[in-house]
Amino acid sequence: MDPKAISFTITGGTDVGRKRQRNEDSMRWLLPEPGSPESRFGAVLLVCDGMGGVGKGDLASRTAVEFFFKTYYDENNSELDTQARVQQALEAAHAEVRKAATSLGMVYIGTTAAGVVIRSDGTALVFNLGDSRVYLLRGETMTMGQQRPERQRGDAGTRRDHAGTSIGLAQYEHHSLHRASLRNGHDL
Repeated sequence: MDPKAISFTITGGTDVGRKRQRNEDSMRWLLPEPGSPESRFGAVLLVCDGMGGVGKGDLASRTAVEFFFKTYYDENNSELDTQARVQQALEAAHAEVRKAATSLGMVYIGTTAAGVVIRSDGTALVFNLGDSRVYLLRGETMTMGQQRPERQRGDAGTRRDHAGTSIGLAQYEHHSLHRASLRNGHDL
């Protein structure tokens, strides 16, 4: 990534919340060094929120983060398109989380995911599965980095409506992708 194109300050934190005894979230980011093999694919920031209500959400979120990054930055992958690489990485994360559930004798374990790929030219590809979101703050204006397609919205708007959109559950489908242009001073 060209550090002159856009500057970054990356911070992160998770919280156990009020319902759980342990934190089931996982996050990771990679800001590649200029000229490194990873730099041609941009910076990636990812948060996965394990679904504690179904059990082993912590394992699901850790596994999803690990395999997303492993697949996205795989040097043996000839795909150059950012969107296609994100799709491949999400599918790989889903497959590995499903394998983890099977190895535990569970029907499923799951996690939501929200992330962004930032290219050196300041373009960003924002993605999510489930009810985790990415927001863009431009000055005093906050907008959602992506919207769920109408077919994902349930009648009641409850968390249960997102179950089919999460990594590790029976069917993997319905992720949201949105492109954005970033400038210095924008916050994600």
